[in-house]
Amino acid sequence: MEDLLRLATLFLLFLALFTGTCCIVFALVVRFERRQQAAFLATFYGDPHFQASLGDWRTPIAVYSRGLDPGGRILALGGGKNEPLRWEAFSAAPRTAARTTLSVTPEGAVGRLREWLGFTDIHTGDDAFDRAFCVRGNDADVVRGVFLAPSVRVAVQDLFALGGVKSFSIDARGAVHVRAWRRDLAGPLARELLRRTLAVTAALEAHADARPALPPSMTAALTEGAGGDSGAPVAVPIVVVDPHRR
Repeated sequence: MEDLLRLATLFLLFLALFTGTCCIVFALVVRFERRQQAAFLATFYGDPHFQASLGDWRTPIAVYSRGLDPGGRILALGGGKNEPLRWEAFSAAPRTAARTTLSVTPEGAVGRLREWLGFTDIHTGDDAFDRAFCVRGNDADVVRGVFLAPSVRVAVQDLFALGGVKSFSIDARGAVHVRAWRRDLAGPLARELLRRTLAVTAALEAHADARPALPPSMTAALTEGAGGDSGAPVAVPIVVVDPHRR
C-alpha cells in the first residue's frame, strides 16, 4: 500500500510539474508572439500607405491599404523550415469557369534543367528578362501579351530585387501569391514587399486596362467587380497577417 501511495504521489508531482512547465512555456510563447505583434504594428505606425490593427485568431495582425476596401487580403502564413513565408492577395471569389494563371520565378538551375528536359517557358521577347526569369502560365499568348508592357517587366524585376523573394504568381482563383524565404519580415522590409507587390498588380491592371482585347479570363484574374458582377477594374485591397505566426 505504501508503495502505491508513493507511486501516486510521484505521479501527481510529475503531473503538476509537467502542467506547470507547459503553462510557463505557453506563457513565454504568447509573450514572445505579442511582442512580435507589437513590433510589427509599430512598423506601420504613421505609415501613409498602410494602417495596422489587431485582427482575429486567424489574422493576429491586419494591415489595410489606406483608401481601399479591405475585402481582399494578403496573408503571411509563416511556416517552419520546410515551408517559406507565403504572401497572398486574394481578389473576389471566382465567377468564371477558367482563369488565366501566371507564374514568375528566377531562372536559376531548376529553370535551366526544366528547359533541358523539354519543358518550355513563355518567352516575353525581352532577352535579358527571359534569361533572368522563368515565366509560365496556362495561356501562353495571354501571358506573353501581358509582359509586352515594359512597366510590367520593370515592376516584376523590382519585386525580385528585394532579397528573399522566390516567386510571384496568379492562380486559377485570381489570387496573387508572393513567396519569400525571409524569416523576419517585420520592419521596412515588410512594407517594401507590400509596396512592390502592389506595384506589380497595379502594372498588370494598368496593362489590362490599356488592352481592351485582353481575354476576360486574365482581366477577371486581375480585377474585382465593384458591384459583384460589374467587372470594373479596381486596385487589389490587402490585409496582412502577422508574418511571425507559425
